[in-house]
Amino acid sequence: MLPKKEFFFSFITKFILGIILGFVISLAWFKYSSLGATTGFAQLCVQQNELSPEAQYTIDIILKEVQTKDCVAASHEIRNTDELYLSGTHIQDLTPLASFSHINKLYLADNQISDITPLASFTRLTTLELSNNQIRDINALSKMKRLKTLWMWNNQVKDLSPLSSLKSLNRLYVPFNQISDLNPLSSLKNIEVLILDNNKISDISSLSFLENLKGVSIANNLIQDIYALSKLTKLKTLIVPNNKISDISPLSKFISLKGLILDNNMVSNLEPLSSLQNIKLLYLHNNGITNIKPLSHLQNLSELELGNNKIIDLSPLSSLKQLKVLNVINNPLKSQICPVQPHSICQF
Repeated sequence: MLPKKEFFFSFITKFILGIILGFVISLAWFKYSSLGATTGFAQLCVQQNELSPEAQYTIDIILKEVQTKDCVAASHEIRNTDELYLSGTHIQDLTPLASFSHINKLYLADNQISDITPLASFTRLTTLELSNNQIRDINALSKMKRLKTLWMWNNQVKDLSPLSSLKSLNRLYVPFNQISDLNPLSSLKNIEVLILDNNKISDISSLSFLENLKGVSIANNLIQDIYALSKLTKLKTLIVPNNKISDISPLSKFISLKGLILDNNMVSNLEPLSSLQNIKLLYLHNNGITNIKPLSHLQNLSELELGNNKIIDLSPLSSLKQLKVLNVINNPLKSQICPVQPHSICQF
């Protein structure tokens, strides 16, 4: 049996060697996987005459992006970057990208992409930009567990269920799609910013589970009931114009709210807004408002939009000393006298 001292040093030596060996193996695997990825692209690049015209075009764009015509050199260049920008290049076929799964940030906006299946292996992505394409099926996104920011403006997406497992998602931008069901988002507890404008949404009850939301925009939808928002007490910005909202009582608890846009709805009672002491920007254009006394308590208001309502008396606003912009165009005012100084801030 070894003496205790020798045994101790033997153990430490083996332990350190084990760590070093593990590190070497990990490094070798990383280099091997990256090499395999870039070799895959290099092979496609060399043999691109056998590919479809769309795939050939994508390869040409990638070569242009890395500023070389050498396929192998391009492979090495891509292997050493974690970000690839191909927005606005008119690409359609993503097949040549399939081996770039080491990428962390990928920008593909403003193209003619309909099939994102080649992105299914991109499990290291943290940022993905897919806006202004022709995408319907987003199943390829379902394994992107590290994804934090996803842009998909102006596509043809209906089904958000592939996003339901993306627990790291922090910012989601999906306006101008064909979305009606928000249930798949209910499990995404880390979302702080959510943009859903110009879809077909009437039910927002699933948003009640997203208690970390700080900014929400659901403009131009079919929303009547906003009760589900009452639990979102961390909200700082809420944008819901062009809906069918009449009852805004759920907003009374939003003490952190700084910006609220409610243009083109059916609001008449502003009493729930009287408690929003931190609000700075308030848009209420084109509603059914007559009484603006509840706004007299909002001492931090700097911009107030009240155009196209039924307001007669502006005097309740005289206490709002921080106002920089006051729009009261198209109201049946008894007097066009600005209630605050300087008078130039008023737009009649």
